[in-house]
Amino acid sequence: MSPAAKESDVRGARVHGIRDVRIEDLPEPKLREGEVLLQVPLVTLCASDMHVYLRGEIGGVAWGRPFVPAHECAGVVLDPNDTDLAEGTCVGIDPAIPCGKCDMCAEAQFHLCRHLEFMAMPPRQGAMCEKVALPRRCLFPVPDDLDFGEIALLEPLAVAVHALE
Repeated sequence: MSPAAKESDVRGARVHGIRDVRIEDLPEPKLREGEVLLQVPLVTLCASDMHVYLRGEIGGVAWGRPFVPAHECAGVVLDPNDTDLAEGTCVGIDPAIPCGKCDMCAEAQFHLCRHLEFMAMPPRQGAMCEKVALPRRCLFPVPDDLDFGEIALLEPLAVAVHALE
């Protein structure tokens, strides 16, 4: 930990530019209403992470400041923040974060949310750090017999299943 870091800081990887990733002290995530604080025991790298690392952008979207990459990860609940999850629950994560307020969300068409955010895409930081805060609706408790690697691969599996459907 750097001398300037506070005890509440977390470690994480941040992309500063093309082929420039640094391990740094990051602020503790602040919980908003309906969000849950998670420990991130494992992340995987997606092709989108590699595009940003090698080219500085993905699909024409680039960050103008250092950012935390990765959206495929496992999570363990640290602070349930008055949700139905218990501390210590392992969860799979949907990195697509709907607003919950627009007309599409009101029709339960969350994937078509007019204000959809996505982990590791502006303005949302990613999961390549020790802790993240995410809305409860993006978290899915998983069976106890799944390991962290299997949990992190649930998101790409869901993408593949959706493509086949």
